[in-house]
Amino acid sequence: MGAYDIRETLVQAEWEDFRRVRNLGGTASCQSRPDLFRVMRMAQFLTWPEELVESYSLDLKTAKGSGRNIVAEKYAFMMESTDPMRYEDLRRSLPLVGEEARDIVGQVVAFELAWAEDYGRLYPLLSMGNRAMRTSEDTPTGTSFETYLRGELLTYSVRTLRLLLAHVTSLRSEGKNHVEEIMENEVRAFGYSSLSDAEHALADRQRR
Repeated sequence: MGAYDIRETLVQAEWEDFRRVRNLGGTASCQSRPDLFRVMRMAQFLTWPEELVESYSLDLKTAKGSGRNIVAEKYAFMMESTDPMRYEDLRRSLPLVGEEARDIVGQVVAFELAWAEDYGRLYPLLSMGNRAMRTSEDTPTGTSFETYLRGELLTYSVRTLRLLLAHVTSLRSEGKNHVEEIMENEVRAFGYSSLSDAEHALADRQRR
């Protein structure tokens, strides 16, 4: 199986879990948009090195083998901030997260938050409709970038987290911005040649 095929398999596995997530308010509109889901998840997976992709693939297979829905767990972890009472109901059903994993999650979140803030300054129009940035800005109906990312990372195995930390540390030492890389993949999927191209297109649209 080729590298791209492995990533497609990851997206499909996550989509199957995502569409089975049951929300208190019923099925969300995004659960009927596999096309949009694919664009967003593939944008992230395309930035990952092969070893990280393969490790996360094993995480998904392990979760599936034990009857877990890793996407539902992601949203449950987010509720520690956005809906603490609901989180208490779900907490005992979630996998235990050890000290090393939580430490790595904290480091990765710090890197990604700084990158997201830099991205927002460089591309204000593209980032205008994005989530609030920090957990302190969470509401019962609005999940911040920080809380969303932390919820996802808490579902990763320690093996995967170690590889992710090594990857983002390497990007940082090279002066690269991981959030920009992900968003570049997203805008390309929508037909733009680059983030600058997409930003200029939005600016032109606003001037009309």
